[in-house]
Amino acid sequence: MQSERAQIRSPHSIEAVSRKTGLTQHLIRAWERRYKAVEPERTPTGRRVYSERDILKLRLLKSLVRSGHSIGQIARLSVSELESLSGTRLPENQPPEGRLEEVLRAAGEMKAGEVQNRILSALTELTAPKFLSEFVTPLLEEVGNGWREGRLSIAAEHLISACLRSVLEQQRLLTRTSGGAPLLVVATPSGQHHEMGAMMVALTAAQEGWEVSYLGSHLPAEEIARSASLGRARAVCLSLAYPADDPLLPGEITRLSRLLGPGVALIAGGRASGAYRERVDANVRWLDGLDALRDELSELRLP
Repeated sequence: MQSERAQIRSPHSIEAVSRKTGLTQHLIRAWERRYKAVEPERTPTGRRVYSERDILKLRLLKSLVRSGHSIGQIARLSVSELESLSGTRLPENQPPEGRLEEVLRAAGEMKAGEVQNRILSALTELTAPKFLSEFVTPLLEEVGNGWREGRLSIAAEHLISACLRSVLEQQRLLTRTSGGAPLLVVATPSGQHHEMGAMMVALTAAQEGWEVSYLGSHLPAEEIARSASLGRARAVCLSLAYPADDPLLPGEITRLSRLLGPGVALIAGGRASGAYRERVDANVRWLDGLDALRDELSELRLP
């Protein structure tokens, strides 16, 4: 067969596959071992070699997982089946800009019920990852810009935030996890009062099969570490949104890392995280965006 000949003629190392797919080597091995997503050939010395078809399949799997599919349910599908699946789309009756404008308009008119309904409509029409990346994230950016430029009142900003907070929390609580799921503690550290990013992290983690302990905003390192210890958490995730110039925050994160110890992964990200990366003297897994978080959580779940 053509795929078998390609496997012989066009071998790729796992390093090359990682570059071509954007997946980490650890995650590629995990999908092989746990889900039999691909079954690479081995050289006489035991090194994995992958075909072009393996690379195509891994790319398709990555795209579908990020669109909301479970890797466990699609890993063993053929390339043609994955291509067909990737061609299906949930109905998206409006462009993203239209949804955002309607929410902002309703908030400006202080129509709380309509704001809530518009958010719920977006949740229904979009896949879970797209709801966060293509609706919630740009909506929060528009709200921030509108408030700074005087186009949106403080009351309207609070109304949108309250409605979003309600929907995100409800969705997280409705997302059931299986027994024995690893625990992720989510919070913002002392001085960080904006919690919407942390709520998005908590929902994403729940959708990825994690048990989540959501602690909210502005918590000291000692309280976060104590919660992680009592719950035997596998990881702690901090959301850093504002401000980006807190002189005390790097020390707070460093102290938290030391309190957690090497057995608990410390993850951090958010709009303001770039301002602190070089100033934190600790082993922190800095992430850019929810897609990177999903990859990190997939790796952390592995034994």
